Amino acid sequence: MRKLLERDEPQETTSGGRSRLYLRGVLVQLLNPKVAIFFLAFLPQFVDPSRGPVAIQILLLGSTFTLLAVLSDSAYVLLAGAVGRWLRTGRRARRRLAKLSGGVYIGLGVAAALLGTSHSRLSHR
Repeated sequence: MRKLLERDEPQETTSGGRSRLYLRGVLVQLLNPKVAIFFLAFLPQFVDPSRGPVAIQILLLGSTFTLLAVLSDSAYVLLAGAVGRWLRTGRRARRRLAKLSGGVYIGLGVAAALLGTSHSRLSHR
């Protein structure tokens, strides 16, 4: 029980560690077969052979998708960085977040306890 109540201070990563993590993420995404399957299944729907070379159209559509993904993911990263700095500097903010997350877990537990029994009755019909 004591371990549950102890707080671990976040460890700062060095700039070398961050660049290594970034390169690792890029490599994982490049080798992810789901990305290739998505592009092979999704992009051809928007290609019109009468409007020019198909390969160039797919390259343009894929590049546009990638640019939009990078922009939206970058916005999430900047927002998370700002919120993280705010949480690290404010003791009051950390306490409020701990109370909020604890309340959410308690609420989810109560909901699971109450809905679990009614759901199991419905599945046996």
